[in-house]
Amino acid sequence: MKSLMSQFRGIKNLKECAKVFLQKHTGNAVSRTVYIVLLKGVDKKRPGYALYVGRTKHKPEVRFKQHKDGHKASKYAKKYGVRLLPTI
Repeated sequence: MKSLMSQFRGIKNLKECAKVFLQKHTGNAVSRTVYIVLLKGVDKKRPGYALYVGRTKHKPEVRFKQHKDGHKASKYAKKYGVRLLPTI
């Protein structure tokens, strides 16, 4: 199974990233919000920034805090998350 990071490698902009994410994660009856976390330092061979895209029933700010606190957290968002990016 491909990791989430590898699924989005090579995507050039946020709108394309959100579109790919929504295509892969559809069919849920509960209303969800897509959020994007800016990551820094994920790949030591290619320093720079990366993105983590998630979907939540909570406000994005609440979910980001949950990631940082370790509650149902992505290891990427917890360890490398810098901040939320504006919604699209």
